[in-house]
Amino acid sequence: LTATQEEMQRKQSEVETKELMLKSIINNTPGAVYRSYTDSNWTMIYMSPKCETILGYTADEFVKQKIHLATITHPDDVQYVEDEVYASIRENRQYELKYRLRHKLGHYVFVWEMGAFAGKDDTGKDLIEGQIIDFTEVKNNMDQLAKLKNEMEVQAKEIENIL
Repeated sequence: LTATQEEMQRKQSEVETKELMLKSIINNTPGAVYRSYTDSNWTMIYMSPKCETILGYTADEFVKQKIHLATITHPDDVQYVEDEVYASIRENRQYELKYRLRHKLGHYVFVWEMGAFAGKDDTGKDLIEGQIIDFTEVKNNMDQLAKLKNEMEVQAKEIENIL
């Protein structure tokens, strides 16, 4: 009986160690890690705390269904997101998306999302899991570079016309 109790304690310790390791990995990723259903709301089963830094909403607000990704996705991006996620499931591949989500304060955040089909739950509902990273600064820098490039090309043509 003592050997069985020791074995159970050892296994419990292993589980706790693995849980701490997983929590550390999730906390050290640059984005919010999630697991959700593929329903029309993208209902969250799990959302890591980093979502609050990116979107202003707590993980609890997502998991307790006080807010849904579907309701904060920019209207112009909804179809793109749905099409790409469902295509990735059909084609058994990962998806990568760049789109806009509305922050709790009202402004839009550009996000870079990567994820994949994660199987089905006990009731047969499809699950996806992935990561959402704030891409706003990079997107703004890329837009600024494109604008500067365009301005330089216009100036180059003007100089060429003068010569």
